Formats: sequence, structure tokens, C-alpha cells
Amino acid sequence: MPDKSEVVIQESAAHFQPLTEGESELTSEARHRLDVGLDGMRHNLYEYREDVRFLDGEGQWTEEAKSLRGTDRPMLTINKLPAFVDQAVGESRQNRIAINITATSNVGDDKMTTRAGKQMSRADAMEAMVRDIEQQSNAQDAYDTALETVYAGGLGYWIVRTDYVSDDMFEQQIDIERLIDPTLVVPDPTAKKADRSDMNWCFVLDWMERKEFDLRHPGKFPAGDLNTEFLAPWRQWFRQTDDHVAVAEYFRRIPMKRTLVQLSNGAVIDQGEHDMVMDEILESGLTIEKTREVRSHKTEWYRVGGTRILEGPVEFPSRWIPVVMVTGKELAVTGRVKMRGIVRHAKDAQRAYNYWRTASTELAALQPKAPYIAAAEQVEDHLTEWSDANKKNTSVLLYNAVPGLNPPARDRPPELSPAFIQETIAADNDIKATVAQFGASIGDPDTSKQSGIAIAQLQQTTNTNTFTYTDNLARGIRHTGRILIDMIPRIYDTQRIVRLLHEDESEDFLELFAPVIDAETGEETLINDLRGGRFGINVKVGPSFSSQRMAAVAGVLAYLERDPDAAPLVRDLVAGNLDFPGAKMMAERLRRTIPEELLEGERGDEGEARPPSPEQKVAAVEAEAKLAEAEAKVGTAEAKETQEKIKLMELMREQGLNRESLVQLIEATVQELIAEQTGDQELQTPPDQLAPGSVPQ
Repeated sequence: MPDKSEVVIQESAAHFQPLTEGESELTSEARHRLDVGLDGMRHNLYEYREDVRFLDGEGQWTEEAKSLRGTDRPMLTINKLPAFVDQAVGESRQNRIAINITATSNVGDDKMTTRAGKQMSRADAMEAMVRDIEQQSNAQDAYDTALETVYAGGLGYWIVRTDYVSDDMFEQQIDIERLIDPTLVVPDPTAKKADRSDMNWCFVLDWMERKEFDLRHPGKFPAGDLNTEFLAPWRQWFRQTDDHVAVAEYFRRIPMKRTLVQLSNGAVIDQGEHDMVMDEILESGLTIEKTREVRSHKTEWYRVGGTRILEGPVEFPSRWIPVVMVTGKELAVTGRVKMRGIVRHAKDAQRAYNYWRTASTELAALQPKAPYIAAAEQVEDHLTEWSDANKKNTSVLLYNAVPGLNPPARDRPPELSPAFIQETIAADNDIKATVAQFGASIGDPDTSKQSGIAIAQLQQTTNTNTFTYTDNLARGIRHTGRILIDMIPRIYDTQRIVRLLHEDESEDFLELFAPVIDAETGEETLINDLRGGRFGINVKVGPSFSSQRMAAVAGVLAYLERDPDAAPLVRDLVAGNLDFPGAKMMAERLRRTIPEELLEGERGDEGEARPPSPEQKVAAVEAEAKLAEAEAKVGTAEAKETQEKIKLMELMREQGLNRESLVQLIEATVQELIAEQTGDQELQTPPDQLAPGSVPQ
């Protein structure tokens, strides 16, 4: 009885779906481009496989060398190359590459408000989102994998994808995934730019077991003999040795025209991408200032196999192919661009090292097995024991005594020539020279007697020789930032809350398209819109924030050894940069012991005002008490003034005085007071000269 998988294959073949016209045209294009890509990359793919096999220890003895030495002689493989690759990769990993985004337009510099109430520009928000995308999708694994394959064979890739946040949501997110086998990626060989951003198509291949293929795509694989003319296109897509079918992700970039719209607030948007919300944009009070058509591209994704479209088309939300290519050293040779890592030119040096180490080992192993010299008559009765003398630890060897002949004795063993040692050392040095790594950079004990300046110069030489690989990786990460900035406004285009990851690894959240009521117009507007704006993409190469923090501690401690008097003034900074639980609390407590005048104008780690010292708190309480006392006195004076005003008003009412009479009375009273002080009688006003209705003194 056939198993379930065989039944599935039979049913799939029985329900074979005929080709459509569009399917035939697109798969024909895909097969042609795949042939062009494989032909353009064939030599690099072959060399990559050979380099990686050699790095893994295979092929370090050629077939000719094996036949010359035979099967009974030793052939040692002391593989030194993985250590050099690991060393180079480790040094590059210590200097992390971070995407840096800057605004190149006023719109890109617009301010946004996070959930924590912080203000940041649109460019800074984009950078924090990119940093979070990298962390959530483990992008560093993709970068590291590409770096290792580049060092090994000169080729490395990763891919940017989209996926749903969860199975029960329609919101999508951006992921960066590693491609561990560069030989399964076939890029457009006509791309000319160093970062291959001008690729117009690319394939990511995978081999699927025939049973699994028919379960996933029933009716797609044709039935019958693959040698027939009808099924000829499937030959390179089907591996008969192990019954596997090739499935390819096919990305292609199509030229198109876009209409750009400049709004009254300066924002520039794609009219086609914002058709659904253009009415709302115009209703919010914005107007269209300018429009123009530009040449651009759109990217389509398919999953194809042989002559069939298995999935697609799906429009990928970027104008670039999302497969990022990183190369090692590149050199055009006879019309072909060759790519290599550090293994390529070290093969012969490694083979020579293996040979001389094997030869010296073999010679040393023969020292205690020097042959015996004896006459045939002396050993003819014990030939078996003498034949096994160098194979077994025999306590006694019997021989036939022959008059006139000495007993059997060992011949003089072969001596180890100094040339063996010299050639081994030379081969070891050749390996270092061809991989461009020298003693100081790989912890060679022979450099321990050299001066620090000499060791630093050797390390600098090594870093310079291998910097090309790190720089090429940075080039690929820069292009990744360009792809992400193009994708973010298209993926994060609805009201949602996104996570921001700052450079110091602290997190915050941003509500996109948050509705806000305008206080003046009463209309609802949307803030934190990521659409619009132009940005510059760059990268920063250096240690991670944690490494920088520890380096800062080491630098401060080194300084304090020369200037110990400064320790009480900066100990809070040292404690704040330590990496253990409670370090920030410790730094805050130490900060309170520093004189306040030294902290004037500084701000805390989180950008908040520093908490007041105990002396400041006492001074603030005293100031508040004095202010309350002054306010009380002012209140008492105001109350007395009010009472006097009331009495004056009552007096004026009782005496029938008007305002003018009151003024004359006050002036007369003032003159009398002056006259009393000076003794001048002329200044005194006679009672009969007072205004009518006035009150005599």
C-alpha cells in the first residue's frame, strides 16, 4: 500500500493545472534571468564553495599528493585558517555599525512627541524605529553571518522582509533575516554600484523535497518523463538524485512614473500612495502647492518553480530589491569581477604547512624504529619476531650466533634536518602574510618581548589590511537603512503605537497618527505622521554603547591615577557608567555629596533637572516663610488702607464734601504743616479763604 506522500504525488499529478498565458511569460523571463545570473556568478560561486570547503579542512591535500604518499604514510591536516577568520570576524564584531539618519529637509526636522513627553525630530524618530527593528529581528545575526561568509569566501547576503505582527492582526512589521548560504542567492550581474542597489532582479533559491512541494502546491508539478520536450524547462529545477524541487523567490524591479505633491506645510508625498487619504489631508486645511512626475521603480515578489508561479505577484513596499549583497575584495580580471575573502590566497601556504609538519612528524616518529642490521643466518630461525620488532614491544629478541659476526644492532636513526623546521616556520609566516594578519593581532607569544609601540604598529597594519571587509559590511548596512526608510512610511501608515529604541538602549513609545483637537479651530488633526521629509543615511562604526561606557570608566580611572585629587568631583560619573544593578542609584547618592556650585547648569542622566540638595530644601522653606510673612504684612497694610478709605468716604458724606473740596482741604493741611515746621505765618491759610463746604481746622 503506498504511503500518504505517494498518494499526494499521484493526486497532484492527476489534477495537474494547465499553464496560463501570463504564467508562461513570467516564468520564461525568470528562467532566462536565472540562467544569466548563474552564468555571471558561476566562477564566484565555484570559488566560494572551494574556499569554504578548504576552510572546513576538505581538499587540503591534493589528489596528486595523496597518490604520491600512498595510503600507509601519514597526511596531517593542521588547519590554521579558521583561527585567522575567527580573529578577523571577532575584531570586526567589536566595532558595531549603527545606521545614522539625518534630516535633509525642514519636514524631516519636524518635532514629534513621544508617550513619555519627549520632543524629537522626525529623523531621530526614524532612527530610533530602525534601531528597534534591528533589535527585534536580530539583525545583528544577519550582519555577523554575512561578515563570516565574506571573510571565508568573499560573498554575503541578508534580506529585508515584511510579516504580520501576529496571527490575529492586520498590522505588519519589518524584519531583517540572514541568508546563511550565499550560493543560493543569484543577483543581477549587470548591477554596477558597489552596494548593488541598482539590481533590477534577484533570486533566493531553496530546495524542497518533492513530497513537501506537492503538499504545499498541489497540481503544480507536471506528471510524466522529465526528458520530454514539454518538461525540459523543469530539468534544472528538479534534482532526481534525491527527489528535490527547486523553489525560488523572484524579486523584480519595474520602472514606473510617480506623481509627487508638495503640500502647503512643505511636506512632499507620493500622490499614488496617499490616494485613500488625500481627501482627509485636504480637509485638514492643507493645500497642494506643486506637482511633478518623476521616474521611479516598484518591486514585485513572486515564488516560482520551473514553469509555474506558486505565489504572487505581491508588490513589495520599497523601490529597491530587498536583498542586500556584501562582497570581499573585488577585482576585474579578463572582463569578470572576482570576489574573494582571506582564504583564497592562503591555500598553498596552508598546504605547505601541512606537508612540512607531516614530514617532520613522520621523521620524528621513525627515530625509535630504526631498522636492525643483521646477517640472514642470524635471524632466519626467528624471522617473524624480527619482522615485528618495530611493531611490538618484545622483551627478548633471539638470534643465531654466527662465529665471526657481531650480534644484530640498530642502524643509526635518521636525523631531523634543520630545513624541516625552517620550512615549517616559513609556511607559517606565509599563511600570516597571505591572510594579512600578523603576530601581535593573533596573540603570538613571540611578540611579548617587543615594545608596546612595535606591537601597536603591527596591530594597526592588520586592522588596515582587513578594514576593507568591515567597510564593505558598513556599505551594505547603509543600503539597508535606505531600504528601511523607504519602507517605514508604507508599512507604519495607520494609527498605532511603535517602540523606539534610543542609542543608550533606553526605550520609549510613539503613537503614530495620533488625533489631536486644535484649540483654535476645534478641528481634529493628526500628529506624528512619518510620511514626507527627506533623509540622509550614514553609518557610525565603533564600539557599542555599553563598550563605550566601560571605556569611559577605564579612561576616567586612568586619569584619576595621575590626578587623585579629582576623584571626589567625578566619582558619581564613574559609578553611573558601571554596569551592575543599582549603579544609577549609587551615582545619584554620590552626586548629592558634590558641592552644588560644581553641578550648576548640569542635568541628570535622563535629561531631568537634578533634585535639590538638603541645603537647597532648607533655603527654599525659609524663602517660602519670608514670602508668606511679607504677604501677610502687605495684606494687613491693604486692610488698613481700605479702612481709612471707608472712614474718609463716611466723613465726606457727613460733611457734604465733594472731590474738589477734599483736594483743597488736603492742600491747606499740608501748607499748615510746612508753616509750623518753618515758622512762616504767610503759608497758613485763613479760615475765611477755605472753599465753601470745607471743614475748618
